[in-house]
Amino acid sequence: MNSLFEDALDIPAWLEGDRALAFRERAHRDRKLGLAIRGSRPLVRVRAWWRQVDADARPELGAQLKRTRAWVSLVLCAAGALFGSGLALAVLRYDGHYPVNVVAALALLVIAPLLLMIASLLLMPGRVPGLRMLQDAVATVNVGNLAASVFNRFATRPVGELNFDWGGSRGGPLARLAKWQVMFFSQLAGLSFSLAATLTAFALVVFTDLAFGWSTTLDVAALQAHRVVELVSWPWGQWVGDAVPGVALVEESRFFRLDSGDPVDVAAGRLTGWWPFLLMSLLTYGVLPRCILLVVARARLSAATRDVLLEDVGVRALLDRMDSAVLDSEGEGEEPPVESSSHATRASVRFADTVRVVAWDLAGEEELVDEWLITHVEKRHGSPVFLGGDNELAADELALTAFSTDDSTMVLVLVKGWEPPLLDCMDVLRSLRTRVGSQASLLVVPLGLDVGAPRADELDAWRHAIARLADPGVYVEALTEAAGKHDG
Repeated sequence: MNSLFEDALDIPAWLEGDRALAFRERAHRDRKLGLAIRGSRPLVRVRAWWRQVDADARPELGAQLKRTRAWVSLVLCAAGALFGSGLALAVLRYDGHYPVNVVAALALLVIAPLLLMIASLLLMPGRVPGLRMLQDAVATVNVGNLAASVFNRFATRPVGELNFDWGGSRGGPLARLAKWQVMFFSQLAGLSFSLAATLTAFALVVFTDLAFGWSTTLDVAALQAHRVVELVSWPWGQWVGDAVPGVALVEESRFFRLDSGDPVDVAAGRLTGWWPFLLMSLLTYGVLPRCILLVVARARLSAATRDVLLEDVGVRALLDRMDSAVLDSEGEGEEPPVESSSHATRASVRFADTVRVVAWDLAGEEELVDEWLITHVEKRHGSPVFLGGDNELAADELALTAFSTDDSTMVLVLVKGWEPPLLDCMDVLRSLRTRVGSQASLLVVPLGLDVGAPRADELDAWRHAIARLADPGVYVEALTEAAGKHDG
């Protein structure tokens, strides 16, 4: 069974090519499968449909990107682990003379990774006005974003807008997917680093004899240093008391490298008391927060992947076809084909479910609209609402008050296919979406001359215009097809 990530990329890609099939055939195929699929969750229904639909050539985009992502993740884990282990070996190197400097170990193994982790949190909200330059600077050095850039380079991506760089996609679900993919990569590398550093430090403590001390150029008294130690140890101080160095240890373990004699005038066994503090610091400020952020990033990545699938316009149209009952004029036991006034076209399907109808800029064409509705619509809620044309804006707004968010009935928006999409029409569609809410689909139906079939270039023009609305619930279909095409 394919993963959600594969389906989220493959299903929309396949549906894009499936549009070449007549709406009549798609409607009957998907309705038949929809009736056979149990479950009410859209995600479950769409993925079950994908497993059952008869698809000759299925896209391999999802599988390719999944393999690439797995390799990138593996390389990130290996690189993070090697870097963490190597840095821990270098920082905790003990030559038997100068003790390991706890200050340097904390700075390189705990504080620096913690600051990078905090900086990566700036990428979580997406682009924020006023922080764009800072976010871009963080993204430039973020290991997750660098990994995503490599992911893009090696991934086969026929879908042009798919981009896994932070901020690379223009917006919507793909941008969210890219953002959380970057966060996932970043936390994966960070967790590998922290785990490797912690395990290396623990191994050195167990299998070698390490002596710890602290040294700094700053004029810091032992009591001040101890207060800092207590502050750092606050999360575990009450639970693991041995991991909080006392004042005496802090005072005794300070050393200066210029001393000609022993750097620390104290028994060597006393200098081992710092290692629980160091390991708890690595676990508390490195491993634990990275684990939490990795779980969050993984959960949000799954949610974003689901949104990429369900917020695709083709998938929304698929769900409508699975849920909508349609009648075929050539079906068994049904009436003979109903011809329109144009003998070059004939109806493909008739909607059996109740729909609402909006006619844009078709004032004066009431007879043609009625003829189209008789041919294509079995039941409708009320009379068609005519908008645009010579109507005043206030009149259109008043007419839109008839629509309500309480009614999730599909709305058919009839437009002149031979005329280019106008901004006024886009504004009306936005207003209509506000009125009906997010649950109802707005099916834009370009009509051809004499209510015939629209040309392919006319359909493309309307699809490109509607795509700019970035609303998966608004899509374009030609419900009237040429007679020759209909006949097979």
